[in-house]
Amino acid sequence: MRRFHLATCALAAALGAASFARAEQAAPLASTGAGDTECTPLTIGAPFIGPAQSVAEAEAESLQQLKGATGVPQRPFGFANAAWLDLKAGMKPGDRLHRYNIGDEGGHLVLRNGCLVGRLMEWAR
Repeated sequence: MRRFHLATCALAAALGAASFARAEQAAPLASTGAGDTECTPLTIGAPFIGPAQSVAEAEAESLQQLKGATGVPQRPFGFANAAWLDLKAGMKPGDRLHRYNIGDEGGHLVLRNGCLVGRLMEWAR
């Protein structure tokens, strides 16, 4: 699970060092500890974070993008489905799912009280 709740260096640069340091220390998604809210909240609407979407919307969008792709499993997020299921399983009521794009990579991230607690990198250059 650790690989999904830590930001990459590129995401850290986009979020700023203080946000990254806190996101790195954030409790795993499955945790119920007080560490869940100990971070510098991200600014919703920042150029690299898209609007919130439901799990159902993200899955439907993913399946639409995969439609007709030869050799790719036809399930949400294709070959990354296991990682998606891990991310989803760790979400708590009130968590918000957003698309992100920082130029060199993109995917979905989970915010809890505005703090980064999980991500699924879907592509990278």
